[in-house]
Amino acid sequence: MALTAQALVGTSFAVLGALDRYPLALGQAPRYLAAVGLMMLVARRRLPRVGSRDVVRIALIAASGLVAFNLLVQEGVTRSDAASVGVVVGCVPIALALLGPLQRGERPRATLLLAGLVVAAGAAIVQGGGARFTVAGVALALGAMACEAAFTLLAVPLLPRLGALGVSGWTCLAGAAMFAAWALADVGRWRAPDAGEVASLAWLMAAVTVAAFLLWYRAVGRIGAERAGLFVGVVPVSALVTQWMVGQGAPRAAQVAGVALVAAGVTWGMRAAARPPRVVPPA
Repeated sequence: MALTAQALVGTSFAVLGALDRYPLALGQAPRYLAAVGLMMLVARRRLPRVGSRDVVRIALIAASGLVAFNLLVQEGVTRSDAASVGVVVGCVPIALALLGPLQRGERPRATLLLAGLVVAAGAAIVQGGGARFTVAGVALALGAMACEAAFTLLAVPLLPRLGALGVSGWTCLAGAAMFAAWALADVGRWRAPDAGEVASLAWLMAAVTVAAFLLWYRAVGRIGAERAGLFVGVVPVSALVTQWMVGQGAPRAAQVAGVALVAAGVTWGMRAAARPPRVVPPA
C-alpha cells in the first residue's frame, strides 16, 4: 500500500505541467472537495465524527501537508530549481525514521536511519542531484520537507479511531476550505480550465488524492511512520518512469543507478525493521 501510494504521487509530475498557468488555489479547492465525495462514494459510508481536538489536528494536517507544502514547493522552485528542492524534500525518509519512534517514546533504530539515508541519496541521484542550491531555496525546501513529515506524523494518533477514510476525508475537506479562502483572495485570476487542465485535475483528484491518501494512511497505520516513510523515495522513481512512458525522455544510466539505490535502501530498511531487536544477555 505504501509503495502504490507513493508511486501514484510520482505520476503527478507528468501532469503538473498542464497546470503551470492555472491558479493553484482555484484548482486545488474543487480537487479536494471532489475527493471527499468520491471517498465516501467508494467507501459507501459517511465520514466518522470528530471531536474538538481532532478538528485542530486535522486543520494542522491540511494547513501543513496540503496548503503550506504546495506553496513552499512553488516558491522554492522559483528561487532555486525543481531538482534542488526535490533533493531536500527527498530527505523525508530520514525525518520519519527519526521522528516516528520519538513520537511513540521510543529510540530511533540506527538501521532505519541509515536505510533512510540510502533511500534519500538514491532519490537525489534520480532527480539529478540539483544544480542551483540557494539559501532561500534550501530554506523553503526544508519547510516543505517538514510539512511533508507533518502530513504523516500528525495523523498517527488519529488513525486508530478515525481510520484512513476519516483522516483522509476530513483532511481533504479542511484543505478544500483553505484553498477556497485563498482562491477568494485571488478572484482577479479566475478563469475556466481548459480540457487539459480538467483532465490533469481529475487525475490528481482520483489517483493522487483519493487512492494515494487512503492507501498511505492505511500503510502508516499498519507498519508505522518510519517504515512507511522509506517508500517516499519511490516518488521520483515513479515520476521518472511515468515521464519515460509518456515520451518525455529515457532514463540516464546515473538515474537507473539511483533507482537501484532506492530499491536497496527500502529493501534493507524493511528487512531490518522486520527483525526483532537484538537482546544482549546479562553477564
